[in-house]
Amino acid sequence: MKKKRWRLILQLGNLVLLVLILGLYTVYAVQNEQPPVYGWVADTPVERAARFIGPALWMQHRKVSDQYRDRPLTDAEAKRAEGIQRRMARIVPSHVVVRSDGAIVYGKLSEHRGPDGLPFYLVNEFDGRAFKQHRLVPSDLRRQAELGISEEPLAPRDWRFLLDHEELGNPYFLAPYVFVSAGDFATVHEVYLTLSLLQDQMVRTFRPLMADTELAEHVHVWLAADHHSYVEAARSGDSVELVNSIGFFRRNGRQLYLFLRDRNPHLSPTRGDEARSGQVDSRAVRHEGAHLLSLVLNILDDEQRVPFWLEEGLAQYFETPTPGALDIARIGLLQQALRDGELVPWQELLALSRVEEAESSSGSVGLAYAQAWWFFRHAMSPRHRHGFLNYLAIRQTQQVPTEPEGHEIFLMNILRTTASKFHAELEEELETVRTEESGFADLP
Repeated sequence: MKKKRWRLILQLGNLVLLVLILGLYTVYAVQNEQPPVYGWVADTPVERAARFIGPALWMQHRKVSDQYRDRPLTDAEAKRAEGIQRRMARIVPSHVVVRSDGAIVYGKLSEHRGPDGLPFYLVNEFDGRAFKQHRLVPSDLRRQAELGISEEPLAPRDWRFLLDHEELGNPYFLAPYVFVSAGDFATVHEVYLTLSLLQDQMVRTFRPLMADTELAEHVHVWLAADHHSYVEAARSGDSVELVNSIGFFRRNGRQLYLFLRDRNPHLSPTRGDEARSGQVDSRAVRHEGAHLLSLVLNILDDEQRVPFWLEEGLAQYFETPTPGALDIARIGLLQQALRDGELVPWQELLALSRVEEAESSSGSVGLAYAQAWWFFRHAMSPRHRHGFLNYLAIRQTQQVPTEPEGHEIFLMNILRTTASKFHAELEEELETVRTEESGFADLP
């Protein structure tokens, strides 16, 4: 009798565990609209329940993950961290020096006097692989400036990022960004300046939505040179489609991964091949940085599913040094698709939730991306900007309909227009817009 009771308890426990696992997977499938499970439960009470439960589970997962990453370093980790700290102290430059021939050198600068009493300077530069020493007399030196590298402490999660990537590059900290770079400091500094400018622009643009304009935590950036390691990083985040990309971001952990273009044998030149040897594409930095900063600055709420047009439209809007500047390549693609009647219907575009859906809907990911950019840019135009910022503010409260048709009606009501009028505006402006030879211009 006792054995039967324990067997029954065990069977019930297994059944409860199975139901729990199936329930969690259903929530995951609904949140990510993953076939075939999502197709089975779409537009049913199961979908509504999963969408209600999903954000709460994600919040709890984030909380547990953050607590795990923020736990104190173990003795072994602390010992390794000390080694990384000593390495940073050796390789991080103190000054930027502009030589009389125009060359820019980052290094540790010290002033000396020779046996003849004349002054000279020594600049110890670390080029990413080895140290070089430059001896300069005053006439060799056009300008020098102290970099003022931040000395604020790193959190345990920052050290763990550096420890996890210890063999993949050199460590640098330019607050609030923690870098591991396979390139030289000039590359790191360029990415830092690009991200800093981008952050300032996003803060100015979305200031009404933000309670705090400072980053609550440091952002981790890996500038990769090894293609195999880059691919493994993409695959570890279930992002196999990113293996030939030049950058991606990871929500969980707030990490940015960028590839040094000339080190990637699988990558074709894009966007005018603007990057120099050993550099990253500045537009890729701004695009992926905009994705990450929109979450870190709480402009978009990652506890709910952000639709494709909004997530990718925002990132493309901030790709250019002047946010929202026209892109002659995208305009040409859109105008050709408009003439050929091949645009993704705007209502369908707003219903897309993932890149994969964009590909199956339009047959061209590039066209879907371009339309998302054009839609977002138009929503940010003077006639719609106020209403669109209100829409984004309401999204932060999670009070936006998730069902595609209801979502579009909700958006258009806030913009004080109708879907047909908004879509007509998009296509009318496409027909009349003119771009300058430089590739960028404003709407007339």
